[in-house]
Amino acid sequence: MSTLPLWGTLSGISLVAAFTLFMPWMRQQPRAALAGSITFCVCALLLYAWLGSPALPQQVEERQEALRTLAEKARVLSAQVEQNPEDAASWAHLGGTFFDAGQYDAAARAFKQATLRSGGDPQWILWYAKALTLAAGTVTDEARKGLEIVLQLDPENSEAAALLEAAKRPAN
Repeated sequence: MSTLPLWGTLSGISLVAAFTLFMPWMRQQPRAALAGSITFCVCALLLYAWLGSPALPQQVEERQEALRTLAEKARVLSAQVEQNPEDAASWAHLGGTFFDAGQYDAAARAFKQATLRSGGDPQWILWYAKALTLAAGTVTDEARKGLEIVLQLDPENSEAAALLEAAKRPAN
């Protein structure tokens, strides 16, 4: 939903309110009344911009629905992993679901299992390293080792190279 129509409606309402408030002065001092009306409208819009968030309730609801969907997907994938614990792809899908939900510790555990069961697939090692990094807020030693392995297996992997380079820079 666009907020532009809402802004237009609020502008019109504040303009009508301003003219109603300043009508007694309109005949005596028209310029002052017009300036007061414009000032009132601008203040009303600035106050709304500062305090108001017309799309926020909808965004919160959408985010909660997305998290519920991810939680249900994680339950289904967890059941698949329990039924077939040697399936690397199921572990990787579970890790991706946790990653999308922002549960980086759980994602790292699942990607580690995918890595172990895939025989060291570079894509799962990379995801494991990314999940470890996001969970810790920094590139950990284990993540760094994983990124180095990814670059040994796939020297052209720019994402692993960029993460390793970022890890070498001093923290701000």
